[in-house]
Amino acid sequence: MDTPQTFKSDPYLWLHLCGMATVPLWLEISFIALSTGDPQLPAFLEFLVIVTIGILPILWMQWQRPFYIYSLLLVAIHPNQLTLQQQTTLTFLRSEFRRVLAVAAAILLTITAFLLYQFAPIASLVNPLPPSLHFLGLMIAIVTFFLANLFFQVSLSVLWVVFNNGSVLTSAHPLTETEINEGFTIAGFRVKTILPDFSTRPSTINDAPQLNFEVPSTSIPSSSEMTNSAIEDHGIENDD
Repeated sequence: MDTPQTFKSDPYLWLHLCGMATVPLWLEISFIALSTGDPQLPAFLEFLVIVTIGILPILWMQWQRPFYIYSLLLVAIHPNQLTLQQQTTLTFLRSEFRRVLAVAAAILLTITAFLLYQFAPIASLVNPLPPSLHFLGLMIAIVTFFLANLFFQVSLSVLWVVFNNGSVLTSAHPLTETEINEGFTIAGFRVKTILPDFSTRPSTINDAPQLNFEVPSTSIPSSSEMTNSAIEDHGIENDD
């Protein structure tokens, strides 16, 4: 029987949750890249390009077809290889509340992009690119901001699963293979498995093989026998 702890021990949840730690790195690279030279286009137009490419595609994905968390880099587990527990987890990720999270994250990242763009000149002192490569810096900023948005959106949706009420997880209905294919963005080559199966219960002390050692039985003489033996050894006859 699946329990809330079983659902939340899914390694793919924690793997994608760790992606949140990379968000500051992508934002830092974007911040430095934006400081490359002077804007060649009107400031509002450059900012609009950053937001349009860096935020809107991920927002649309999470709104329409959420990211398929049972994937890693360029490979994804084929939907017909998922366990019932994993299919149920995907049902939870397809709930309507994901859209609220996606919009909230998009608004937060739009504000972040505005602040990065406004204070970008501060980072010019540590920018290795020459000022003449402003468009290259702008492209790097857009790509890294896109990655920051991707990791933040996916991690946020997974975070909601991890900290949600366990009874909701256990009562959800597992998705079918067709529903998964039509309802999620599955990127990469489809394979049977990616991570090792951690569902097998590890052996415990009680499960360890029992080693039986046979100790040879030896009879311990009684006190009277020991006394008689001592008397005989000293040549003393026992009147009894």
